[in-house]
Amino acid sequence: MDNNSKRQVKKYLLDYLKKVVPNFQMKGKMFTCPKCGELTANIFPVDSYSVFCYTPECQKIGDIFDMVRYYEYSGCEDVSKDEIAEDVIKMFNIKINDDENKLFDKYEKLVWDMVPVSKNSKASNIESEWQNKSHKDRAEWEQWIDSGINIGVKTGKMSNIVVIDLDLVGSNLKKRIYEGKPTEKMLENAKLDYDINLDIIKDNLPFLDWETLQQKTFGGVHLIYQYDAEIPKTTLDIKGIHVDIQSDGGQVVVEPSIVGGQNRQIIGDEIKPLPEELKKYILENSSKVEVKEEVMEEVANTDLTFESLNGNRNNTFIKLYGELRKEMPIKVAYNTLRKFNKLLDKKLPLKELQAMSREAEKYHEVDIKDISSKIIEHFKMVKHEVHLRDLKEVLNIERKDIEEALCSLVEQKKIYREKKDLYRFISDVEWRTDFLKMSKPLDIIVPYFNQFARFNEGSMIVIGGKTGHGKTHIVINMMEQFVKQGICPKLITTEADSGVGEISLARGMKEGDFKFFQTSRPTDVLFQDDEVRIIDWLKAPNSEFYMLDSIYEELNNKLVDHRGLLIVFAQLKSDGTFYADDMVQQFASFVGKFLYPERNGVADNLHPIIQSTKIRRPKTHRQYVEIPLEYNPDTKELKMR
Repeated sequence: MDNNSKRQVKKYLLDYLKKVVPNFQMKGKMFTCPKCGELTANIFPVDSYSVFCYTPECQKIGDIFDMVRYYEYSGCEDVSKDEIAEDVIKMFNIKINDDENKLFDKYEKLVWDMVPVSKNSKASNIESEWQNKSHKDRAEWEQWIDSGINIGVKTGKMSNIVVIDLDLVGSNLKKRIYEGKPTEKMLENAKLDYDINLDIIKDNLPFLDWETLQQKTFGGVHLIYQYDAEIPKTTLDIKGIHVDIQSDGGQVVVEPSIVGGQNRQIIGDEIKPLPEELKKYILENSSKVEVKEEVMEEVANTDLTFESLNGNRNNTFIKLYGELRKEMPIKVAYNTLRKFNKLLDKKLPLKELQAMSREAEKYHEVDIKDISSKIIEHFKMVKHEVHLRDLKEVLNIERKDIEEALCSLVEQKKIYREKKDLYRFISDVEWRTDFLKMSKPLDIIVPYFNQFARFNEGSMIVIGGKTGHGKTHIVINMMEQFVKQGICPKLITTEADSGVGEISLARGMKEGDFKFFQTSRPTDVLFQDDEVRIIDWLKAPNSEFYMLDSIYEELNNKLVDHRGLLIVFAQLKSDGTFYADDMVQQFASFVGKFLYPERNGVADNLHPIIQSTKIRRPKTHRQYVEIPLEYNPDTKELKMR
């Protein structure tokens, strides 16, 4: 059952509680807690359709799916959300509105690029630099709506549209209504504004094409036309009516979003070209942003003379030497001063220049902060420990100055001293704000598991099996499905003779469809960003099974850095459990076992199953599913039954 239907079912939470909770009462927002029976529960977070009780023993209780599972199925976790939703639909005779699915079908067909928008708002402030990021994955859009936030379409080239945003209700009146609890008079005035201003727009812009795809909102209309690169993001004023032109760099909040408690409605199917007269009108009448050119002052082309140094040669030379010493060692600073001296028409005697530099050196104060910054930059570039000798050579700075800067950095805990003159950088993390990337749905169909689980970028799947149970067959069949999606998977095999070649040929695979590497140490192979990698199969090195704990942790760390998808086929113990079971369950998004069921005491290798032991994001709300498979020994095909 789709997410849209489940969201509609969630709204019947209170109706269900009234039906099943003994002596159910409501007082304002508070109602009888289904757990403790006190009048201490409410819906929290707001609009979440989840029960929260203020009694410390209760707290977060759950949504309608949890309630039905508790009352109707004695808390059985194997009952799926789909089954519960069907029960509730029948119980309350719910007429499911399929409009949202059709809406997303339309957005997909239009290849719109979306942006997450704050709840009940038009503010696209959830994701920084959203104009430069792309979200064309429907799974992401549904995830946003499920989370209760709004969704906007990027205008301009990103979605191939230009939007004419007609503001038909006065901004002050609209603001008051959006703040909540509008009076009947406010709503009447808003409707009057809307109708009058719409007529004014039609009279003054007769060339608008009203047959194009559009969105009706509480405060106006969005006319959506095909993108035209010449149209900027700008504004118009039509007889006092504000009109926004949304193009490159803009966004428009779209249905099924709610803004200020008010719905919006997409109307039509076809996006028409921007009428030529409208284009001309926009370019001639839109507000222009005045661009001020930065005028650079010309530097006078004057001769460098002794007199031009303000007649104060000693102070000028000492000041210049001081500036040079901030950037370079004594010898280099002095030689630079000598070269400058040669440019003058009246040169300083060499002895005076030497005496001056010696005197200035007494008062020289090195810029430790500047040297420290250069040292840190060098650490980041080389990415390993650094010797003081190397710093002196690379930075061309006096040893005593470098030593002083190193001492300062050690005190600030930015570096530490490993041994005499050898230092190591203490890495700081690069804090990020784009948390949406932490839960970005994987843009691939994962064979065998896709209908049971959701996967994000960076997911790990672990499948356990026993020697001789056909794991290589499932590996090749999975890779075949990835290849059909235009993906070149990477296979790391730890067996010298695994049968990969024969099975690949039988499945019609050709060279270049996938990449492979044979090694006994699969974790040593460098990861790359966003790849699909399969390890066949992960065994304890030198039979030291305790090492598998750290190996799974290392694989997880690689996924944190590089995302993508990792599928690990792992060896099971003789009793059918995983080695390093705790780590497998902790790091994997999906854990299952590839098994041959017994029929009449004989292992049936033609009808294997995958028995899940963990699903982090189940689509059916079931952690434990049995995936039935069927194997054809002639074609080597392994498919779902």
